[in-house]
Amino acid sequence: MRVLGILVSIATLVHVTLAQGERELVEAFTKVPSCAQKCSVKTLGAAKCELLDVRNCFCADEALQLAVSVCVVETCTVKDQSAATIILQTEICNGIPHPSRSAEIIRDVIIIASITFPIIALRFISRSLVSNRLWLDDWAVVVAAILMVPMVVIPIYNATLGFGKHFWDVNPDNVVILRKLYYISQILYILVQGLAKVSILLLYLRIFPDRNFRRIIHIALVWMAARTIIFVCVIVFQCIPVAVSWDQSVVGKCADQQAFVYAGAAVSIFEDIVIMFLPVYELNALTLSLKKRLVLVFMFALGSFASITSIIRLKYIVSYGTTIDLTYANVDPVIWSILESFTAIICASLMCLRPLIVKIVPKSFPSTEMSEATRTPTTPGWAKSINVKLASKMRHSSNRFELHSQGGEGLVDSDNVIRVQKSWVTETHPARTAESLEMKGRSSCGTLPTGKNSWDQEG
Repeated sequence: MRVLGILVSIATLVHVTLAQGERELVEAFTKVPSCAQKCSVKTLGAAKCELLDVRNCFCADEALQLAVSVCVVETCTVKDQSAATIILQTEICNGIPHPSRSAEIIRDVIIIASITFPIIALRFISRSLVSNRLWLDDWAVVVAAILMVPMVVIPIYNATLGFGKHFWDVNPDNVVILRKLYYISQILYILVQGLAKVSILLLYLRIFPDRNFRRIIHIALVWMAARTIIFVCVIVFQCIPVAVSWDQSVVGKCADQQAFVYAGAAVSIFEDIVIMFLPVYELNALTLSLKKRLVLVFMFALGSFASITSIIRLKYIVSYGTTIDLTYANVDPVIWSILESFTAIICASLMCLRPLIVKIVPKSFPSTEMSEATRTPTTPGWAKSINVKLASKMRHSSNRFELHSQGGEGLVDSDNVIRVQKSWVTETHPARTAESLEMKGRSSCGTLPTGKNSWDQEG
């Protein structure tokens, strides 16, 4: 792929007596395919790079190597590109240090993963403190976590194959597998990003009872599903035939990748902003102190902190799809894409860590019990909200009250006693003050020895 025409033709123009090492250098040039030789003569001649000084003026100059490489890629077959690259690496520029960010990729990916996966684990530990089941938002994170494993493995493996080096320093035999794994990583990025946002929306759907708000969430979920499917299809079919995406020997046509990347980034940032502000109306309907309101706003705003990484990532995708040096130029876009999608999962999980934090540090979150947070009855879904909050104080789970069975040694199965007790306070006011409700009362369920219900009401 690349480079090396390097001056075979220049050797014929230089009239000097060559030492043994210099003759070996000229012999190496003669092995370069003719198409690469022409590129070398044209580029190196214009740069006034002399044959005997080629190791200094060419091998140490990235801009000159890139110029020759572009010419070689445009004029030589893949086979000739590979031959030229091997000669450059093993004979002409052998021993010259080559820039590499491979170690940086491995380090950064490991650090990001070592932070993300423990937070995901804490999410499910926190969930176990509240209930023994997983909700839909939890399952979305489970699927995302499974997809995140290859997102960690692929860049680390690619770094061992040469990703992070200039493409003229990469073994030609590794190019196809590098491009193929990069292609897969693009699909995984879209899926994980979409699942992170779906998880947050499903959390909103679970905790907010307002009917109109839930309609908005359902619309947002449909949008996320459609958007994710469309973007995945665009990535899969970015080149026709698909194999062109990773095999340069296949003849085909590819879409404008830079336009797609910018469109995807813009849509993602817009979604983050919408998700961040969706709960604002619902939170305004709660009568809370400023401190408690700020705590809740902060909790829900966590879900959109990933938009910060999305905005920063824009800085590094300016040259995306416009350079042939993909293995080196795409290092920052890859790292920031991983950071963006993993940060989205982190934020979605942090929103669910409150029970764990409260258990460890009880005073870390102020109480937001029913007595301190009420909704006005004019708000849709108000009654349901009241029921949810009351039930949460009565060890309520999944809209069911706990039943405590009591039996004794002298009782047969049919004589088992099941008691259900519920207390409340009811105080009604004239219609003009209907916004203030307080419930009083007591209800108890008696024994059920014969299959007949016996109810006592105490007012």
